[in-house]
Amino acid sequence: MEAIVLARANAWAEAFPSGRIESDLRPTVQAELRASGLDFLQIYRRQGTTWRLADETRPTGVLGVVPIDLASELEAALKKDHLVRSSHGALAGVASAGPDRVLVVGMLSRPTTSRRSTG
Repeated sequence: MEAIVLARANAWAEAFPSGRIESDLRPTVQAELRASGLDFLQIYRRQGTTWRLADETRPTGVLGVVPIDLASELEAALKKDHLVRSSHGALAGVASAGPDRVLVVGMLSRPTTSRRSTG
C-alpha cells in the first residue's frame, strides 16, 4: 500500500501546477482515485512555516464531511520517507509539487482501538 500511495503522489504532483484541481479535471481525478483504490487527493500550500489544505477531492462514494487535515505531519514526511501514517486513519504519499505546494494521495483505514483480553 505504501508503494501505491507514493507512486500515485509522484505521478500526479506535476499535474496540478495551479495548486488547485480544476473543475473540468475533477471527475477524471475521482475516477483515477477509485481505479487505484485510493480515497483522497489533497493539495497543501505553505503559508509561512505551516502547511494549509488548499484543495481536496475524493472518489464518488467515499464519505468524508470534514477533510482529513494532515498539515502537521507533512514536514516530517518530506524529511523522511514521504509517507504519512496518520492517527486519523490514513496512509498517504506526499510529493513536492513546487516550492510552496505538496500533493498528498492516500487511503483511509479504520482507526484501531486496543482491546484487552478479559481472560
